[in-house]
Amino acid sequence: MKKIVYNCISLLSMAVVLFAGVSCEDETPMDNAPRFPELVTDNDVVPGSELTLTIHPNMAWSISVPKECYEWFKIQDGRFKVQTLSGVSSDTPVEIKIWTTDEESFSLRSCQVRMTMGGETKTIAEYTLRAKEKTIETYLASTTESGAFE
Repeated sequence: MKKIVYNCISLLSMAVVLFAGVSCEDETPMDNAPRFPELVTDNDVVPGSELTLTIHPNMAWSISVPKECYEWFKIQDGRFKVQTLSGVSSDTPVEIKIWTTDEESFSLRSCQVRMTMGGETKTIAEYTLRAKEKTIETYLASTTESGAFE
């Protein structure tokens, strides 16, 4: 009889341990995963314009402009222009202003705005400043009576 009782107790304890092991599987709620905004692409930005990026951060965040393009693209933080801006999670949309230089250039100037949340970094915007138009003027050449071009 004692053997049956010990067997029942051991079976019951193994069932409890098995149930506890199965029920404690690592479940990650979806709210713990960072929600990045859709990628915004604009390849025809007019120099001197101010761009607006809207984000819905579900955790602490930071947005940055790479050092290579900081001369032409900056993040507007109130009255100041900064390379990195950060904040906390928000239930309401957060608008980020991106300042662009008004200096026109013949070369294309581009920038990838990156966002970091929960240890992950993703590009959330790609902008390219419009280049100055390149023009060439040509004239019909004529020759003089001696055969020289004028």
